[in-house]
Amino acid sequence: MVASTAFQIGKKVLKNRFVAAPFKTGLGQIGGSVSKEQMKFFGRIADGGVALILGEPIAVSADGREHPRQMMLNEGNFNEFSEFVHSIKNRGALFGAHLNHAGRAANPKVIGKVPVAPSAIPCPTTGATPGELSVKEIERILNDYQKAASLCKKAGVDFIELQMGHGYLVHQFYSERLNKRKDGYGGSLENRLKFAQKLLETVKSQIEDIPIIVRLSASEFIEGGITPEALKPLIALLEKENVAALHLGFGNACDSPAWYYQHMALPEGPKIDAAKEIRKLTKLPLILVGKMVEEEKIETLLSDGVVDLIAMARPLVADPGLPGKIIRNEEPKFRCGACLQGCLMNVKSGNSIGCIINPTTDVFEEPKKAEHVKKVIVVGGGPAGMTAALTLVERGYDVTLVEESNQLGGQFNYAHLTPGKDRMTLPLDSLRNAVEKKVKILKNKRADMELIKEMKPDFVVLATGAEPIVPKIDGLDSVKWITGNDALKKDISGKRVLVIGGGLIGMEVAEKLLEQENKVDVVELKDKVADGMEPVTEKLMWKRLWGKEIDIYTNTAVRAFDPDGVVVEDLRNGEKKNLGRYDLVVLAVGTASRCELESELQASDIPFSVVGDARELNQIIGAVRSAYSTVVSMI
Repeated sequence: MVASTAFQIGKKVLKNRFVAAPFKTGLGQIGGSVSKEQMKFFGRIADGGVALILGEPIAVSADGREHPRQMMLNEGNFNEFSEFVHSIKNRGALFGAHLNHAGRAANPKVIGKVPVAPSAIPCPTTGATPGELSVKEIERILNDYQKAASLCKKAGVDFIELQMGHGYLVHQFYSERLNKRKDGYGGSLENRLKFAQKLLETVKSQIEDIPIIVRLSASEFIEGGITPEALKPLIALLEKENVAALHLGFGNACDSPAWYYQHMALPEGPKIDAAKEIRKLTKLPLILVGKMVEEEKIETLLSDGVVDLIAMARPLVADPGLPGKIIRNEEPKFRCGACLQGCLMNVKSGNSIGCIINPTTDVFEEPKKAEHVKKVIVVGGGPAGMTAALTLVERGYDVTLVEESNQLGGQFNYAHLTPGKDRMTLPLDSLRNAVEKKVKILKNKRADMELIKEMKPDFVVLATGAEPIVPKIDGLDSVKWITGNDALKKDISGKRVLVIGGGLIGMEVAEKLLEQENKVDVVELKDKVADGMEPVTEKLMWKRLWGKEIDIYTNTAVRAFDPDGVVVEDLRNGEKKNLGRYDLVVLAVGTASRCELESELQASDIPFSVVGDARELNQIIGAVRSAYSTVVSMI
């Protein structure tokens, strides 16, 4: 296996081909100092077998930050940073410091002012129009890089990684699309590369023989954006300046964030093709990041010489031990599906990083083992039930999971059936495999009090989930209707379909029906549809829906079905109208907790807890966290 072999970058030898790409965790301290939680988080990754950790992105300037807890480096917090570096190296991994200034992609709410950039071109992601940098400000930022590089050397880092891609500041300077300056930093290609060249010279003056890795976007995947061909002059400069390796990502934080974050809906082909084109342009070692969780793909990229090292970010959130498990061919492996729900969405909303299949991303206490082996029944094999069962087994409990259907997964089984979510089979299968490997399971068995009393448990965990709501609408029984879950499983085509409910499930169902060549109308009570959908996912959905046969009625309620069709009411003015007849009605108005056994258990003397949707309706990440926190508290 090539992935298990050592590789040299500069004078440093990596013990295998796995690199932890830089990513924000939301675990740092306000102001940018390293926290104990960050050290523990990345310590897990170091223990998991990765060869090189590039930590969190370090903002070299206060006005270059994207997050209030983003790491910064100065004399005041140097000791914490140095401790962080050595905590990683003492665990057997190399450490690289990733230095960046976000430029136009900086968060105005975080920096407290208008961002700065080579030119005043708005960033669609933040909505901010940056101020154009003066030459004096450019020199100030270069000086900030110099100070950061000097402190990195003092801390004993093994590598410096300079962010020159993804639509951040250096990228903004060399991009003809983003740099409209008329001075010595704009206009000609030579001028547009001047900031990158000065940055390299500035950093190299401080770090002596520390190898430099440069992060690039191999392609922005937007009209007029950076392509492999457009990178030729920059790569030639990097080779001339003796850069040690290139780290290839994709997209632009402002203009093509879906490619930057490598969303699950995006195809693999264009990314691999771009990497192959970069390979033709240089003999420098190449690192590739983006949805790298499948062993076969990883090994093919390495053995074919497309790239030399594989970088992971979110996959290490789902499973910090994944690199080591791949090398040892060890199960269970927990594979990220690139859904962005727990990682990006959590961090952007101001919370610490999370994951839909790993509830311990921000939990650092040592697992408490059971003092006495107790017998536990977990009722329900959805995400919450599987998480509860795994958590209890790993702590020494005797666990039996009872599932009334013939497969584990619950509502999770529908996720991969929706457009653009094929990769959701990866986390689903990961959970299933882990449970089937470690937990006793009774499938096709409905848990009732008779069964529970027969099994004589010390404790019962109810994870019976939720079921679709059937609303009370006059005349509903006179039309053909199915639930949203049913619609996802069926092949339906050539029909006029009404979807009642335009939330996350409703819009996913609507898009699938459109793919199957149906005419679709969506009626939603709220003033917007797709409420609760991860933002990048929602933008991709709207892009796919453009030009399709769909009408969406917001602030609208379905009042009745009559012989002429369906009567709806505009909630803003009370006006009613008939939308005509439909061949099929899909009910996607939400779910209700299902917990039939709760009252019977309350009447018995058997202790129990309720977790997941059976306790409180939530998305997968909420159900998983609810299950974990509940069963841990009972130990």
